[in-house]
Amino acid sequence: MLFWVSVSFAADPDFDVRPFAWVQPRVTWEESVPEAAAGEGAPRIEAAARVGIEAQSAALHLRGRVEVAAASNGSLSGTDAFVAWSPHAVVAVYAGRFKVPFGVQALATDYRLQLPNYAPVVAEVAFGRYPGAMAEFRLPIAQKIRGTLSVAAFETGPKYQDDGELVPSVLSTARLQLLPLGPRERPVEGTMREPFIGIGAAVSHDPTAVDAETELLSAWEADIQVAFGIFSLQGEYLERSGFYVEGAGGYGQLGLFIPAPWARDHLELVGRFGGLDADVTDDLTQPELSIEGGLNLYVPESPAWMHDVKLQLAWRSGLGESAISDRFDAAATVRF
Repeated sequence: MLFWVSVSFAADPDFDVRPFAWVQPRVTWEESVPEAAAGEGAPRIEAAARVGIEAQSAALHLRGRVEVAAASNGSLSGTDAFVAWSPHAVVAVYAGRFKVPFGVQALATDYRLQLPNYAPVVAEVAFGRYPGAMAEFRLPIAQKIRGTLSVAAFETGPKYQDDGELVPSVLSTARLQLLPLGPRERPVEGTMREPFIGIGAAVSHDPTAVDAETELLSAWEADIQVAFGIFSLQGEYLERSGFYVEGAGGYGQLGLFIPAPWARDHLELVGRFGGLDADVTDDLTQPELSIEGGLNLYVPESPAWMHDVKLQLAWRSGLGESAISDRFDAAATVRF
């Protein structure tokens, strides 16, 4: 094994370097709430963009990625910055800054979502990106990966305790995903025309206690994705508590391409129903329910590239006495 590793590092690196970028301008109208500032309900124009570079060496079994995000308000921030080493087909090691492996929608490539916004429960409960390390183990059966197990630890930033001491905070996460029909090249929502089934679950825990009255951070989720032909189905349940952030809920999301010959590669209808309970410790609170719908126009005919040029029209409405605001988005995405 050591001889094989030393030979691989002595080989010609031959890095394949690929710059990339995508931009997403959008127009958003969101219903004002009584406490909101004047004018918040007016349509607003926003834009988001990502620029990055990926490098890969088959000889060294290495892949690296650096990405920077920009917004129309002038903000600039780093997103991904990691290196992945895969010394064998069944194992890979990641180090750097990347997404916490928690939840199927949060893990999807940011511009490859069926609706331009995350489900309310995902926006509330899921984790983002942190510096850390991860080991991924893959289960090959009949020449395809049929399952993955990811075990990771992230530095989420120091926290002050009651006595003023600054203590480090480490978030541990484990995710298992079963892939009966084989994997996709990258996480994505919707159908890529090839049959796909993904069943996943994850748990996260941070044992750092800020004070005696603060619960330790704990979270878990379960998810499923099914896609076949022009049809896709996706659902999740997520729950998180501790460190003053808590919530629980789920959603179901259905996608269907219009079956007419002229539309089956270009027009997709999407619907989503979800609920969010922002106070999981109070049994008397009712979940905030919402319904969402959208129409996607994909320009490329190839399923592999359809998210690279698209127009999305989406609306969201809270149900009953839900505090989730009504919203309409028109978003265009172009990837270079």
